[in-house]
Amino acid sequence: TNTSVVSSPSGALTVNITAQESVSAPSMPSGPTSGTAGTVYSYSTGGSTDNLGNPVQYLFNWGDGTNSGWLGTGTTSASHSWAAGSYGVTAQARSATNTSVVSSPSGALTVNITVQESVSAPSTPSGPTNGTAGTVYSYSTGGSTDNLGNPVQYLFNWGDGTNSSWLTTGTTSATHSWAAGSYSVSAQARSTTNTSVVSAPSGALPVNIGAPAITSPAPGSTLSGSLANFSWNAVSGATEY
Repeated sequence: TNTSVVSSPSGALTVNITAQESVSAPSMPSGPTSGTAGTVYSYSTGGSTDNLGNPVQYLFNWGDGTNSGWLGTGTTSASHSWAAGSYGVTAQARSATNTSVVSSPSGALTVNITVQESVSAPSTPSGPTNGTAGTVYSYSTGGSTDNLGNPVQYLFNWGDGTNSSWLTTGTTSATHSWAAGSYSVSAQARSTTNTSVVSAPSGALPVNIGAPAITSPAPGSTLSGSLANFSWNAVSGATEY
């Protein structure tokens, strides 16, 4: 009724208002953007802050339905491998003190993963398994395939410390001669496109090489040079030398 009539103030109730905790989004992960299936690659992130000054933890989403799990405080990198395909790798951060406070995702790093090239082992070489020293013999192989469809080249290991060198694409045979002895002949194949991609060795073909036969001179022939310790059995009608 008389608005000029005002009481003295009541006692004071103290009310403390704090900011709502939040964590900023981390930086886009950094690391390889291409690779081969089954190979492990490492990625890093960072830059998140908690508005209350609490420490933060990071997590990587690998884009294949899996993640790194929450990393220990202070850890900013993790590793992963994929099957062939294209993936978007992102990161998130959370308050280490109040773990329900989670940031929005970072930007996505696109990672393209291809199948690792491989070449299958060729067939065991085929060819003579017995022979004479100094005689040239021919051997063949084949059957190798490249999982990416690239053409292949073959090489023969002759078992005597030498090889045929890499043959031209489409060539599946080579020749060799040996000194007397026993040898194991094997083959390998490689990608013609990526020559560092080499197959495992084929099975080994055992090859036994004998010394050449000594031929006696024909009756009436003339021998030259130094001769020693030659003898013949006497037979009817034999010619004397």
